[in-house]
Amino acid sequence: MDVLIAVILAAGLTYAPKWGIELFDSVDSLTIVLSARMWVAPALTLLGMLCATTAFVFSAIDRPEFVPLRKSKSESQLWMVFSEAILWLSFAALFAIFLSLIDPDQIGLLLRAVSLSILFLVSIAVMKFAWVMRQIISVRVAQSAEK
Repeated sequence: MDVLIAVILAAGLTYAPKWGIELFDSVDSLTIVLSARMWVAPALTLLGMLCATTAFVFSAIDRPEFVPLRKSKSESQLWMVFSEAILWLSFAALFAIFLSLIDPDQIGLLLRAVSLSILFLVSIAVMKFAWVMRQIISVRVAQSAEK
């Protein structure tokens, strides 16, 4: 579902100039390549932080404080959200590396649409990850308040 939403949003923004809506028509290919070069390090840093957080949650989930989380039906969704965030952020980092290495004149409409789709996918995955982490923290806060 996330992929479909990202593709629809990217297609709408990509074809907006053809419909008379000026959004990204003024962005040139060199700007896309330069911004891809700037986003490689932050994407890899965020990926490392997501992996570390997932590893920490994976190791802490067996603690007694997280029994309600383990007993809930949403534990499988928790791991799915974590793995999706890691997958899409990895893909975004690799795509940014790819974009930073190609000739700016080779960037066409399709490559712009793909980069927008990846941007939306990463945004959705990071928002879901943040929401799940907030839920995990709220379980711990609620237990602390009971003591």
